[in-house]
Amino acid sequence: MLFFEKEKKTLIKVAQQLTIYKFLCTRIVN
Repeated sequence: MLFFEKEKKTLIKVAQQLTIYKFLCTRIVN
């Protein structure tokens, strides 16, 4: 269960980074 919580936090962090990356790419293109 503790492992799952750790994984969830990692996934959230990765998702946030992807969102920021996508946002930056969109801004550069436009």
